[in-house]
Amino acid sequence: MSVNQPQRRRWTRALSEIRVKVIFQREHARQLANGRSHDIGEGGMSVYVPVDLTTGENIELEFSLPRARAPFRVHGTVRTRMGFRYGIEFLVLNKPQREEIAKFVELKTTLGDVS
Repeated sequence: MSVNQPQRRRWTRALSEIRVKVIFQREHARQLANGRSHDIGEGGMSVYVPVDLTTGENIELEFSLPRARAPFRVHGTVRTRMGFRYGIEFLVLNKPQREEIAKFVELKTTLGDVS
């Protein structure tokens, strides 16, 4: 891929500012950090969190979408990093979670604010 070509994603992402808890492992202990999302899609989300995560690291995310039936707790892998902004790929979403995210993204991209 050339530097001038836009990166293509498998899923549409929508800008979002959602509180996110990031759970990660350090020195045999689970750690928790609070952050905020930048965007979300069915395949993952971009988050700002003030901790040092590494590309390839497996983490857990907890967050709630506006109008969702229940909070989310999902496993993900850090795929990209720019400072404290991380691109997280969701490892597994169940069908209801995937549907809730898809509905949120569709509403957000067509209507804007859905809070």
